[in-house]
Amino acid sequence: MNENETESETETTLHVKYMEPDEALEQPLEGIRSMKEGDEADDTPMVVVTTKDDLTRVTRDTTIDLINAIAEHEPESIRETARLVDRSPIDVKKNLDELERIGLIRLEEEGGAKRPVVWYDTLDLEVPVPA
Repeated sequence: MNENETESETETTLHVKYMEPDEALEQPLEGIRSMKEGDEADDTPMVVVTTKDDLTRVTRDTTIDLINAIAEHEPESIRETARLVDRSPIDVKKNLDELERIGLIRLEEEGGAKRPVVWYDTLDLEVPVPA
């Protein structure tokens, strides 16, 4: 890190927000309306989940273990990722496909292998509680 940079300038937080499907469809429209009114676009990385199943996928232990292993060890393949978390490659591939669909990881093709990538430093989970 450069001496002029602060830690917050180099860290990326991915915001994961749970919303009802109707609300999730309306949110991009609100952003467009806001930009038309002259407001700046919010460039905060965000993933919206609209099902409780996907919310569970985000918060389960196996997901946290996978994200931590990928971030810490930067494995070159799904098979290497499976070794890191001591699980079968088939199960890990299934989990990684789910996490890629949600937007929590990227799977980048490199020489016939898919390399999982975690591109953020922190996950920030937002789950509204009805009043």
